[in-house]
Amino acid sequence: MFAAYGWNRWGFWPYTVLSLLATVAVAALSWHLVERHALRGKDWTPARRSHPV
Repeated sequence: MFAAYGWNRWGFWPYTVLSLLATVAVAALSWHLVERHALRGKDWTPARRSHPV
């Protein structure tokens, strides 16, 4: 995405640092908004029936 906007013209190191910072920010948002909530239900199982059908 950054290369499409032409931000790679600033050179290798600024482009790399900017890309890494953006990646960490998006990963943190993903963790807090999606993954943490999804992992809460990973051990969930339906309740057992007390009598067979």
